[in-house]
Amino acid sequence: GGSWKLIESQTVSVDTTTVSFSTNVSGYNSYQLIGSIINNTGSNCGYHLYLNNDTTDTNYYRQLLVADGTGVSAGTQNDSRFSWAGSTAAQNFVTFRAMLSRTPTDNHWYMMARNACVDANGPYLKVDLRNINYYVSAASLTQIDITASIANGIGANSEITLLGLVTS
Repeated sequence: GGSWKLIESQTVSVDTTTVSFSTNVSGYNSYQLIGSIINNTGSNCGYHLYLNNDTTDTNYYRQLLVADGTGVSAGTQNDSRFSWAGSTAAQNFVTFRAMLSRTPTDNHWYMMARNACVDANGPYLKVDLRNINYYVSAASLTQIDITASIANGIGANSEITLLGLVTS
């Protein structure tokens, strides 16, 4: 068994490109990131989840499944993008929950992100599921970054919380 422990919660005070968690991050085998991001840029913006300051997208592999109104699509890519927000006021936010876990055998990290956002084609929610494998062996995490694909893509009043699983 175990329980989730709050590592850190951040509320963004001014538009920024990256939110970093680097204090008290190591020592857990599983994490949860929960948040809401506001995109004030006026452009579509992707959000990357980088581990241990590794921003090389080819070290990550993503599989995604998207339900968009009545359509469903899937795709794969070497990429760490776990979420996105649109460009108009009606679709400029995303809520997400990401789970990160380390494999006990090869120290690779796997992420699963669930996103909900307003779709560009109508007044309904888009459901976006992404699984990401971090290929680089890392026995522990020292830093977790959420980075926008465009400058200042993480808007003021965005909120992100990091939890670590404490096992007995």
